[in-house]
Amino acid sequence: MKTTAAAVLIAVIAPAIALYGWGHKGHRIVADIAQERLTEVTKRNVQSLIGNNTLASVANWADEIRPERDETFGWHFVDIPKDAQGFSDARDCYRPQDAHKGANDDHENCVVDRIEHFKRVLGDKNASRDDRIEALKFIVHFVGDIHQPFHAIGEAKGGNLVHVTEFGSACHRVWLRPMRALSLQPAFCLGQRPDRAHRDG
Repeated sequence: MKTTAAAVLIAVIAPAIALYGWGHKGHRIVADIAQERLTEVTKRNVQSLIGNNTLASVANWADEIRPERDETFGWHFVDIPKDAQGFSDARDCYRPQDAHKGANDDHENCVVDRIEHFKRVLGDKNASRDDRIEALKFIVHFVGDIHQPFHAIGEAKGGNLVHVTEFGSACHRVWLRPMRALSLQPAFCLGQRPDRAHRDG
């Protein structure tokens, strides 16, 4: 039943991502929408973990702890090469060359694997309450992260190395600001013409 609640939570959060930008405000908005769409059973399960707090109140926790939890750095994105046919766990989630704590041994060092990992923890009746609370907080945040286009591509360090003159910022940062994101397609930042990107995508 707990696994089903985790799946419902993810299914509710994911569609809301398309409507809003990211960043702190975007993560809170997505979590608010998810909260409104939870089933009664899932609401009770969530409340048993975070009490009267809302999903929005924990939506940015995963970003807030990054300075103290260096090993979580790579968990927020996945580096899928632009020309790859799709996701490859071995290629995209094991990055021993990363300079962050534990990267050499972490075979789940990407957002795709971490969502699955924390989904299992959340649904595990034998996991400690603290571990399940942390799993919920990570899931709420990571489902938002994985839908940010530059959190799912390895080119130019997720768009961080591409400067957009019009906005005076890196492509990745532009996508963190909802109104700016509406006028900028990810393919444009990576050197493709936007009309061609739509045809190929």
